[in-house]
Amino acid sequence: MIADRMIGRMIKALGGITICALAASIPLPSAAADTDPGLYVQYSGGVSFVRNQNLKGNDSSGSSLSGHSEQDTGFNFGLALGKRFFEHLRGDIEFTYRRSEVDALSLQGEPDNASGSLGVFALMANAYVDWDLDIGVVPYAGFGIGWASVDYDAKNNAGALKAKVDGRDSVFAWSLMTGGSYPVTEVLDLSLGYRYFATTDPKINSNVKNLGSRRLEGEYDSHEIVLGLRFNF
Repeated sequence: MIADRMIGRMIKALGGITICALAASIPLPSAAADTDPGLYVQYSGGVSFVRNQNLKGNDSSGSSLSGHSEQDTGFNFGLALGKRFFEHLRGDIEFTYRRSEVDALSLQGEPDNASGSLGVFALMANAYVDWDLDIGVVPYAGFGIGWASVDYDAKNNAGALKAKVDGRDSVFAWSLMTGGSYPVTEVLDLSLGYRYFATTDPKINSNVKNLGSRRLEGEYDSHEIVLGLRFNF
C-alpha cells in the first residue's frame, strides 16, 4: 500500500539521518567543541498494554451495532530526533510503532474468539522537562501531540455473524510521559519511563455476515513501559 511505502521511506531516511548525526558527534582533536548544539537521537522500545476497545456502528436496519475487541500485551519501538533548548527543557520529533495481537472480537454478543492484529504508527511532537536533583537519576515529565495511523485487521469466524474488521484510519494522537534518565556517559543517557498514548476514535471498515459492509467506530489507548537510549551531541 502507498502508506506502507511512505512509512518505509521515512524509516530509511531516519536511519540515514541517524548515521550522519552519530558521525558528526565524534569529537575532533581541536577546540571545535566550543559550542554545544544540544542535539540528540533517542532509540526506544518497550511493552504496550492496550485496554479492551469498544466498537460501534449501525446495521442495515439502522439499529445500533456494537461490540468490543481484546488485545494481548504488545510491543512498541521508536526513534526520536531532538534538541535541548534550555537547561530543563527539550523537545523532539518522534516516530513510533506499536502492535498488539487481537484475541477476542465480539459483535452483538456473538462468541468472541478471534485472530488478527492492531497496529499504530505515529508521528509525534514532544516536549519534556528534566530536573536534575543530584540523586543520580534525572526525573522527567512530558507531553506530545501528533498524527497516528491505526491499522485494524481481525476476524471472528465463530457464531452467526462471522465478523471481519479490516481497515486503516488517520487520527489525532496525544501522549503523556514520565520517568527518569541516568547519564551513563557524557554522550549516552539511559531512560526508563511510563507513557500513556491515546487517539481520537478511528473509523474502520468491517464486513459482517448477513449484514454486509459496515463502518465501525473504534477507539485506541494504551499504557506503555518504555526503555530508551539517548545519544547527546
